Amino acid sequence: MVSDIVLQRDLPDSVRQSAGALVGCVAGAVLKDDYLEAVRDAGFKDVEIMEEKAFPIDAVSCDADGRSVADSMGLSPGEVQEAADSVLSMSVRAYKPKEG
Repeated sequence: MVSDIVLQRDLPDSVRQSAGALVGCVAGAVLKDDYLEAVRDAGFKDVEIMEEKAFPIDAVSCDADGRSVADSMGLSPGEVQEAADSVLSMSVRAYKPKEG
């Protein structure tokens, strides 16, 4: 099983280009369907989503570092909420058959 950050929809350019969002594993995240397709393309079978968790918006709004990153991107509270709404933590289980 593996857990990763995925997106339900594309992030605004200001978030995708932010070093702070990249460090937080958000800017480099891919769309959920693209992620699952990549797992299958890598040869994994029976790909199953075990859990999805919404991004904790409090991590940005109630944390000094999170607020600093949002402020440096010039995001309004609504834009922060919109970006956070598209971010998921997803756990996936799959297996890769032995070759041969």
